[in-house]
Amino acid sequence: MEDKGATGPAKAVDAVLVQSAPMPEGSVQVKGIDFNEYSGRPITIDDIVRNMSNMGFQASNLGKAIEVVDRMRSWKDPADPSKRPTIFLGYTSNLISSGLRETIRYLVQHRHVSAIVTTAGGVEEDFIKCLAPTYMGAFHLDGATLRKSGMNRIGNLVVPNDNYCKFEDWVVPILDKMLEEQEASSSLPADERIHWTPSKVIHRLGKEINHEDSVYYWAYKNDIPVFCPALTDGSLGDMLFFHTFKASPQMLRIDIVEDIRRINTLAMNAACTGIIVLGGGVVKHHIANANLMRNGADYAVFVNTANEFDGSDAGARPDEAVSWGKIKIGGEAVKVYAEATIVFPLIVAATFAKEHELIDVLSSGGQLLRTAAGLSSLLEQPIEIHDVRGNREGKKGKKGGLRAQHIACLSTLAKWSSSNTGHLRNESTELSFLPRKRKASQVSYRYWTERDIPGNSSPKRTATIEIGGVGSIMLLLQAVLPYILYNGPKKGEEPTPLHLTVMGGTHVSKAPTLDYFTQVFVPTLKNLGYPEITVTESKKGWSTGPTIPGEIEVVIPSIPAGTTIPGFTMKEPGEIVGYDITFIVPEDARRSFRETLNVWFEDRAPGVDMDIVKDEDSGHNARFYLLIVAKTSNGYRIARDWIWDRKKGEVHKVAHEMTRKVWGWVQEEIEHGGCVDHYLQDQLVIYQVLAEGESLVNGGALGEGSLHTQTVRWVGSEVADVKWQTVLEEGDEEEVKAMYRCKGVGLVSSTGEGWE
Repeated sequence: MEDKGATGPAKAVDAVLVQSAPMPEGSVQVKGIDFNEYSGRPITIDDIVRNMSNMGFQASNLGKAIEVVDRMRSWKDPADPSKRPTIFLGYTSNLISSGLRETIRYLVQHRHVSAIVTTAGGVEEDFIKCLAPTYMGAFHLDGATLRKSGMNRIGNLVVPNDNYCKFEDWVVPILDKMLEEQEASSSLPADERIHWTPSKVIHRLGKEINHEDSVYYWAYKNDIPVFCPALTDGSLGDMLFFHTFKASPQMLRIDIVEDIRRINTLAMNAACTGIIVLGGGVVKHHIANANLMRNGADYAVFVNTANEFDGSDAGARPDEAVSWGKIKIGGEAVKVYAEATIVFPLIVAATFAKEHELIDVLSSGGQLLRTAAGLSSLLEQPIEIHDVRGNREGKKGKKGGLRAQHIACLSTLAKWSSSNTGHLRNESTELSFLPRKRKASQVSYRYWTERDIPGNSSPKRTATIEIGGVGSIMLLLQAVLPYILYNGPKKGEEPTPLHLTVMGGTHVSKAPTLDYFTQVFVPTLKNLGYPEITVTESKKGWSTGPTIPGEIEVVIPSIPAGTTIPGFTMKEPGEIVGYDITFIVPEDARRSFRETLNVWFEDRAPGVDMDIVKDEDSGHNARFYLLIVAKTSNGYRIARDWIWDRKKGEVHKVAHEMTRKVWGWVQEEIEHGGCVDHYLQDQLVIYQVLAEGESLVNGGALGEGSLHTQTVRWVGSEVADVKWQTVLEEGDEEEVKAMYRCKGVGLVSSTGEGWE
């Protein structure tokens, strides 16, 4: 409190040191990055940018932007978790001219955004870069000298005039074809005529460029609309202008009104919207205005260097957009005052491109590992998994972690897909799997041995995997089979299958057996359109009795280069038309099993064919195995099996107990009314994810499936960003069947081009 009577220094002190009021509750202290905390361990981008939130100035705004993007991406409708946010991305043309194009392409390639708004330059520069490169220059380069040299400067970038000539040579024939299609449709009913809009033009050009470096190729591929209300404001506009003279009196008509309806409808129908705008002007306003139609966006991040004091659109802070109803009152928004090429890669690295933390919330086990790594290797999507098999107990009460069979399949996939791994060691409870982007010449064949076959001009492609002990061969195949199927010989070359030798367990408790694989899984995969797989058994490997590894050779043809497998529907199971029986038991038990099974099926399935397809000696009195496969009129196979895990007892009692149990399990599966048993259901999920178009599998009354099935669906959603839709169908006695449908990513098999 100031002393009214104070004089001299005392009065000055009172004036300078005004008494502080209490800080508001929850005030955050300023704190930067203390690099001492990272001594002895690597520092990640995530560590840095997330610790910038409390540094102050624009570092804090960057940290907040990352938080807003995190919440934007993770939003789910509480009433319908399948509904996800609609994210609008806007950027100016200079950012496509810069190397930020690759960051933007990543977002579009992996479907992290729902719609794009850009300028004409933001469209054409992407296509031009597919035809010829842009070069580094300097800000101080003399304009007159560049003009005389046929060079154009964009900041410190240089674009030769010749690039635009190449663009003209490429785009004009496409414009000719579009005009031809437009005119040919003029005699059709009005609703069937071709009406070009800026977004349809860009979609068509994305298809025509057919180049994976292109942002708009991936927008076409993933059906992400690209809006450009000022499509004529650039080189593309020049091409359209000159084309009017070339085509006169005909003219390509491009309707901007249809596009404004399209983008506004997209915003109005969205359950939640997010805005990310790099730069300003027309792209910022166009996105914001579309969100006005829904009373504002829920989330917004603006990045540019403009200030608000000139009243410009670019300079306006988010709160100004709130006043117009373009960002919701109470919405989360931030503006980062910084140059986009510096900060936007950091935002993406800490959010969209960050490795998925796949926490096993449903079923902690190897199925998550196998599916996640299989998809990661195929889609080149990095993943990080924590608490690996955390609910499994190992020896002496230790937590599960990785085991030999997991390490075998993960190290094999990493080797074939040129992936880096972290924590890949026995009993590790963490795993990172980081595929590297591969050029066409970096396909798996350098790891697959070529061996000449006498009298055959094509080499035999071979690979060998040794799991160690009797780790399940079939579980390993779950992980590596999709990768092999989608990575074959180069285009135009005679398809040559991979001969894969695997040493491990063929008949292992709590895992699919070799007989289930060959009699149920392989025929099902063939019916879905995949190449036929053949298996030769050299030696069985059992988890019961002496644990001696087995060995098989699997001959796996690949999908023809450059093709996809169409989506599939497994809906109507049909009637049971027969049963195939396999039993592998001690020699002295074979007769008892044969007699027990014959009597059982005569009593319980009269008139239905029963065929004993395999009756073999297991070679040890502790090894009993029974598989019953029900075959339906629509070609489906529903099966259950059992590796005996009790004391032997009298063989006729074992035969009766195993027959009773396995028969009962099969009948339960059939009564559920599905096309698959619940073990096959989870194995097909990855193929639903990879297929082109929609796939549906009827799992019957238990359509949601086992915890394994639910887990792998979730993994597919996280790694491949597919959405699952529940299809309900009422059955008998008010029973409801739940079938799960998804639109797959349509993975194209590797062309293998460049492989020698």
